[in-house]
Amino acid sequence: MLKEANEQIDKLRADMKIIDEGLNQLKKRYDRIYGQEKDAAKCPDIVTQSGFTASRYAGVWYEVYRNTILFELGAKCVNATYTLQNDGSIGVFNQAINWFGHYTSINGTAKVKNSAQPGSLVVNFDSPRTQGDYNVISTNYDDYALVYSCRNFFFDWFKWESIWFLSRTKTLPAETVDALKNILSNMGVSTSKLKQTNQNC
Repeated sequence: MLKEANEQIDKLRADMKIIDEGLNQLKKRYDRIYGQEKDAAKCPDIVTQSGFTASRYAGVWYEVYRNTILFELGAKCVNATYTLQNDGSIGVFNQAINWFGHYTSINGTAKVKNSAQPGSLVVNFDSPRTQGDYNVISTNYDDYALVYSCRNFFFDWFKWESIWFLSRTKTLPAETVDALKNILSNMGVSTSKLKQTNQNC
């Protein structure tokens, strides 16, 4: 019985090795053919806001622009309230009107990943339990904020980007929008899919 079990395990390992080798060959072939496209799919190196101060960032922010984000499809009147907690984390309370015209909200907690980069945070939401990066690229705390997130998946062939232009009011001046787009462009991030969020609520 033990011998048969070991033989099955050895066979399974051999099969997994063949599958792994096949995937590596497929990856190499893709890299040779689509190398340029693959490079374009890599998440960019980012630099977050120097000396980011959570206490100044706290309060209400309205979403003025965003790119195509799956969990926000059709959402309008999106805003977020950030509250500084005693342990140094940031309480997150997001609100919106969803695709079907219903009010939705979600609570979470944001924490700094590395004290050397206080503008790079990770947010954990309560229900549903999800996690996401939250990188404050630029903000003056009083008027605007540019937030960016990017993750690669499937051998880094694809990326999932999230871009938000936030404001303390429901609008942003055109010159501020242009300036934030320029920051993204200099990072190598496309702004073609950015759309203004409907805040008429």
